[in-house]
Amino acid sequence: MLDSQAGVVARAQLRAIGIDDAVIQSKLRSGLWQRGFPGTYVAHNGEITYMTTVWSAVLYAGDNAMVSYETAAFLHGLTDRAPDDVHVTVPSSRRVRRQAGIVVHMNGRATQQALSACPTRTSVEETVLDLVSVATRPDEVVAVLTNACQRRRTTPARISEALALRKKIPHRALIEETLLAIADGVHSVLEWRYRRDVERAHGLPSGKRQAARRRNGKQEFVDVDYDEYGVLVELDGAAYHGAEQSANDRSRDRAAAARGKVTVRFGWHETAFAPCEAASEVAAVLTTRGWKGALRPCPKCTPLGVIAKTLTPIGAEKFS
Repeated sequence: MLDSQAGVVARAQLRAIGIDDAVIQSKLRSGLWQRGFPGTYVAHNGEITYMTTVWSAVLYAGDNAMVSYETAAFLHGLTDRAPDDVHVTVPSSRRVRRQAGIVVHMNGRATQQALSACPTRTSVEETVLDLVSVATRPDEVVAVLTNACQRRRTTPARISEALALRKKIPHRALIEETLLAIADGVHSVLEWRYRRDVERAHGLPSGKRQAARRRNGKQEFVDVDYDEYGVLVELDGAAYHGAEQSANDRSRDRAAAARGKVTVRFGWHETAFAPCEAASEVAAVLTTRGWKGALRPCPKCTPLGVIAKTLTPIGAEKFS
């Protein structure tokens, strides 16, 4: 039992195998055992690991309790940082007294969401939807979904299946839209914003996402490839690129140019805060490469609903 529970045991478990409170108190007084959360004990006097704390929280929470939310995300490898508090979910029919260091969630579908693991936890898909349900901004929703799929812990299809079983969840339309975008090759919040706010909002052609190519014997992926027009769009999500990364970016651009491709690069600022200008710039390059479409103004292109100005792609006249 101790081996499977990271050295933690509950008082009820001890009593069930004939160990009474007198023995427990003796172990504690002698320093052989340590106290965990109320009603749980660490059956050694060594280091309290993260999993020790998790097990103590789950055993304290009692019957049908499971690890969930940020803690389940850490155990599933959806994040690299363990949360400060242990998150557990219990059936909504139960009440658990609050304890510092534990966040208790209640869910009527708790037993249906349990994944057979040690300790019991919500599945990857249910964990993702739990995190999405408490997100306060659209970018947070997108970040959770893209991160889970980018880390290959789940797929858009599996999340969609779990979503269909939830009658009520915030951001449902955004979740569904984002899952479609991920299936289309979107890997990050920045790529999602480019697809929604730059490309689709302004009537640009739909580029191919994560197009593969080989350079110097290695496989690389292009964020957006307008292959018909020989135009690539690269999205630099990092706030700061080191010298090595910047040099690699320039090398990629030169290699693309050697194949007759033009590379347009955008960072977070241009994509998130100036999508209309970004769209105009992409349209200008596409126009010089044979695109015959027309740039469509989005609601944000003009302030206060003023009639949209004629959107001649910026710089197009230089190449006509």
